[in-house]
Amino acid sequence: MDQIPLSDAKARFSEVVRMVRRRGEGVVVTVDGRPAVRIVPVSEDPKPLTSAELAAERVILDAIRTQALPGEFDAVALVGQGRR
Repeated sequence: MDQIPLSDAKARFSEVVRMVRRRGEGVVVTVDGRPAVRIVPVSEDPKPLTSAELAAERVILDAIRTQALPGEFDAVALVGQGRR
């Protein structure tokens, strides 16, 4: 899987998305040289989530909805601090 720095991904986001879709293969976006996120193509035929996966996603979404974060925030910094 290819890697691309965040600055390049931001500058060429449309191109990156089209490449991922065309190749059918994901790209890892790095921040300060370390993997941060992965951009992957959407499957035409996604597999259904298990009941355990659905329950875990509900817990995460509920936690996000109840979290009061003032103003803007940096998601990368929050993950780095171990917050969700």
